[in-house]
Amino acid sequence: MNVVAWLGPAAPFQAPGWTPPDGAKVLNLQCKGDGSPPCSTIAELWTDEAGRKIPNMLRAGGVSPETVGEVMLNAFSAGGSSTKRLLLSAEDRAQVPVVVLCDGTYTSWRKKGEPDPPEGFVRYGLDAITGPRLFVAMSTSVPNKDQPNGSQTLEATKNEIEKRSGQKFEEGGTLPGVPIQPERLWRLGNIVFADYGKRVGHGDTVSKLATPVWETIVKPWLVTRAPAPPVPGPLPGPVPEEPSQWPFYVAMAVGALAGYVGTRYWQKQKRPA
Repeated sequence: MNVVAWLGPAAPFQAPGWTPPDGAKVLNLQCKGDGSPPCSTIAELWTDEAGRKIPNMLRAGGVSPETVGEVMLNAFSAGGSSTKRLLLSAEDRAQVPVVVLCDGTYTSWRKKGEPDPPEGFVRYGLDAITGPRLFVAMSTSVPNKDQPNGSQTLEATKNEIEKRSGQKFEEGGTLPGVPIQPERLWRLGNIVFADYGKRVGHGDTVSKLATPVWETIVKPWLVTRAPAPPVPGPLPGPVPEEPSQWPFYVAMAVGALAGYVGTRYWQKQKRPA
């Protein structure tokens, strides 16, 4: 079976109308940034001897890892602290086809004015540029005490992915089917980064955005696992049918016949009497 793990201080019922992909089991792994222990510590406690965290995360949710195929992650707020740790291991990332962050991009300062891009998010983003992964992250500029806010961390993550990949995100466009559009939207391969700034509140990323994002971006992509189109282009989704090549071949044949007839006519006109 496949699993959708909700991480952080939010549950699926707080996203009206949200349903998992067909056949997927939902794990509700509640934690808080200021909890006892906090989300970050809980994730570290999941680490096994091989350096993986997802198997013990599944056990914490009452599921045997041996029975699970794919694990999709939906994280809100401090749940992002768990998620960025889950994505450090290549073996764990290989089991995760989808990551959705609902204002879950937080970090510390690398130096004054420069957020430290979360390594787990950067590694997963690099996988998602052309690989079978989908990475959707929404952020806001709601203050995070004396640390970088979600918008600052999202942009730092974007910049680090560009630096390591040598590729540039395309900025602009809209999120089709999502009722509230972000202030800034970046896309590269199967990465969709939506910075909402002050346009929505922290909790709105779950209550107002999680459901349409899963319905219009995640679920269509899961059906096709389509590789991302070249940027700029539409968001990941169903791939349109290839147009028929028959009109092209017919046109070539007609053109060749017309050229041959015209040449013969010209030769007759120029031939000496």
